[in-house]
Amino acid sequence: NTIIFADDGVLKRIPETGGEPTILTKTKSIGERHLYPHTLPDGKTVLFTVRDQGAELNASRLAVYRFGDEDYQVILDEEGYNGVYSATGHIVYGRSNRLMGVPFDLKNMRVTGVPAQVLDNVHTNIESGSMSYALSTEGTIIYVPGTGTQDDLRSVLNLDLPGKPTDFFDLPNGLTFATYSPDSKYVAFIIDDDNLDNYRIYHYHVETMSQRTY
Repeated sequence: NTIIFADDGVLKRIPETGGEPTILTKTKSIGERHLYPHTLPDGKTVLFTVRDQGAELNASRLAVYRFGDEDYQVILDEEGYNGVYSATGHIVYGRSNRLMGVPFDLKNMRVTGVPAQVLDNVHTNIESGSMSYALSTEGTIIYVPGTGTQDDLRSVLNLDLPGKPTDFFDLPNGLTFATYSPDSKYVAFIIDDDNLDNYRIYHYHVETMSQRTY
């Protein structure tokens, strides 16, 4: 019942009902940023990306933070960003426009094998490190090929299993990171309200199209 998000270079936590956010992680150097949080199955640990402001993507590292700990732990000492956990027991993450996978021990929070390439040429924003892919609970990966920049035009489509896309709904400019809730009743996304890095999290109820802002 908690939302984890990146803000001011660190990870923060806020109840799903709203309220004041609390800071989770601490940076270790000036310019360090914590990005792309992904909560692990234990509900108490967050996988995220560590990267210095202005640094190249190859300087990014994957790390984990457990609620209540004083510090975070880097789990893979090589280029890695935008990671998620797979039910197969692996962490899937980005490296040089490729999607990589590495075995991961959830109990001890450590990598237990050698990284291997899963996909090549996955759409990656070369400035931010965000990647256009999604991993289902059954192990299927959906992705967009190619590369991109911060100036990509975006729209939201609903794609059924046979592959037929339909317009979802009208949205303001600056949309990014649209995602369904587990029960498919809501869609959440981030919008830059005034193009001045004033980001907000929105979610819409799919049937009523009612909106809520965090």
